[in-house]
Amino acid sequence: MSALDAFCVFLLSLLPYFEGRYALLIGIALGLSLRVAVATTLLGTLLLSIALPAALGRLDALLATTNVRPLRRLYDSVIDRARRETKRYARASLPALVAFVAVPLPGTGVWTGSLIAYLLGLPKRTAIPVLACGGVLSVAIVAIAYKLGAWTIEGFAFR
Repeated sequence: MSALDAFCVFLLSLLPYFEGRYALLIGIALGLSLRVAVATTLLGTLLLSIALPAALGRLDALLATTNVRPLRRLYDSVIDRARRETKRYARASLPALVAFVAVPLPGTGVWTGSLIAYLLGLPKRTAIPVLACGGVLSVAIVAIAYKLGAWTIEGFAFR
């Protein structure tokens, strides 16, 4: 285990669609202990949970004021349609968003969850804990699945 391996795992945990849940497994494959890998990926997950809701508002403001007419029309149509579609799910948004972020499948996670939170119009003070909770649960699910799998393989290997 080296500090460089832990830093690489941290950087991997920041990537979209990869995030902490898959970075955790890479960290273990690189020889990090489960504790170090979990701590490193949780740090990246929590950083994303704070940074993305803040960045999406600024990105939205930048794209909404662009002077490139085709880009502006495309952006307006996509955002308007997405906001209309997400209004239907506003009532169950918080528990559903935690579950969506927590499920360790491709296309779910903090990146997509922060976009959904933004489209639902959740305030940052609400979105950040919801995204953090889902991200932590996702890392925990993968860590538990890894530990159970390793325990099961060890049990069968020595019998």
